[in-house]
Amino acid sequence: MAASVVIYATMINPSAAAPSHAFLGFVLFLLGVSLALLVPVADQFPAAARIGMAVALALRAYLFGGN
Repeated sequence: MAASVVIYATMINPSAAAPSHAFLGFVLFLLGVSLALLVPVADQFPAAARIGMAVALALRAYLFGGN
């Protein structure tokens, strides 16, 4: 969802947004899609699931603060 907000804001007013904002939105979108696609096969790849969970928790703490 954060990626959608960044991409939408960049498209609404492109003069106010730097190209890095669009790139950040794209990267967040790809990360979200990759984590969502990992859910159905998490039992088959437990190491990938643990890494995905660690990344999600770290990003949540970094972007939204808190635990």
